[in-house]
Amino acid sequence: MLQCQGGNLTLYNTTQCWQGAHIIHAAFAIVISIIFIVISGVVAMTYFESRSTSNDLVAKVTSRADIFIVIMKTILMYLFAFLASETYHWFIIAVLIIVSFIAYFNYRNNWPYFNDKMNVFFCALTGLFLWGNLVLVLAKLLENTDFSGALQLYFLGLPLVVGLVIFDRDDRVGLLLQNINNFQRGEDVAHQIRYFLHLLQTGKDGGQAGPNGSGNSGSGGNGGNNGNTEDRKNAIILKGYVYHHEDSCPNQECQLKQYKNSIIQSVKNKKQQSSS
Repeated sequence: MLQCQGGNLTLYNTTQCWQGAHIIHAAFAIVISIIFIVISGVVAMTYFESRSTSNDLVAKVTSRADIFIVIMKTILMYLFAFLASETYHWFIIAVLIIVSFIAYFNYRNNWPYFNDKMNVFFCALTGLFLWGNLVLVLAKLLENTDFSGALQLYFLGLPLVVGLVIFDRDDRVGLLLQNINNFQRGEDVAHQIRYFLHLLQTGKDGGQAGPNGSGNSGSGGNGGNNGNTEDRKNAIILKGYVYHHEDSCPNQECQLKQYKNSIIQSVKNKKQQSSS
């Protein structure tokens, strides 16, 4: 409706752009699209499950990443509508690279969803979008050569990109080792607290089943009887965090020290009950 080429609409080349009835149709389309974009942004900002205890897989802390997706789609929609000619190809590609980088790192660094699998899923989606745009740059650079393998390269890279996203190192573990007074951003403090609460929720059972104060490898195996592999991993991280904090915290009333002592006492009670 808005894409013109040579003075005529691209899809209806017999209709002149911004002449006669097209002015009414185009103005109506622009107004409706603006209303739709505003409604989409408001819904993305307000209509989502924000309780960490919810069983909803798409429950999340914030919708900032989703709002950026709406903004990104809006920008790209208007770029492809008004700047679709070959003259603006490099400009559109540059915008695609920038917005795909931002979209990927919004999910990669902020972890907006409470469920880790949903975070990985959206990281994979935005990572594939970024990979497609990088291949697009290569295809544009080799446009006037005999190279014709961009599509094959894209499909060959799909499993590699997904694998890199799935098995990428979790940077949140490093947040646990930092003192809360050394953080420069409030978001980092929130990420540390959220990750610690996530470890408590998923690794508490495994952590209570195994720790005995000596830190031997058998404790992790005992935790595996009550949970899956992810729970055992989180239980190990939680125990490491507790013992690390105990060594560095001089306060004897520290809550983590009390938490560790309660775990050890629970294990001793279980041993006494089993022996009796």
